[in-house]
Parts: sequence; C-alpha cells; structure tokens
Amino acid sequence: MVHHYSILEQIAFNSTVALLEDLASPGSETYKQVEVNVLGAVQKRRYFARDAKNEEELQMLLGGIRKEMEKECEKSCSWKEAMEEYILKFP
Repeated sequence: MVHHYSILEQIAFNSTVALLEDLASPGSETYKQVEVNVLGAVQKRRYFARDAKNEEELQMLLGGIRKEMEKECEKSCSWKEAMEEYILKFP
C-alpha cells in the first residue's frame, strides 16, 4: 500500500473536491442554505438588496472550490508520513 501512496493521495483529493463541489453546486440543499444565510447577512450588514449580482458573486466564490483546493494543496496537503506509519502497522 505504501508504494501506492501517490494514487491514494490523488483519490482522497479528488473525492474531497468532488464532495465539496456537489455541496456547493447551485441547487443543492447545502448551497441553498448557504445562499440564504450569506445573502441575509450581507443584507443586514451592508443594507444591500438581495439581487442577482450578490447571488452571482456567491456562485463564483463557491464555484472555485477545486482551484482553491489545488492552490492550498500545492503548499501542504500531504498526510503521507502519518499514513505510511499507519499502513505499515499491518502485515
């Protein structure tokens, strides 16, 4: 298993991104809840009317999850050392 770590890491990354993208896609229940809460907070704090511009900005923000994950994982997204230690505990 340790020899296939890079494959496992890619599977974990892709699975995480896919889950986050599903949750953040317009129309999902999670997205709808975030939209209501965020746009409601914006209205209260900035006295903005709820309009298409705010909804479009929210969609752009949540739509960039893969790009943000890739950017963050370039810095440090590895759990290789801990995972190798765990895998090597098994015969």
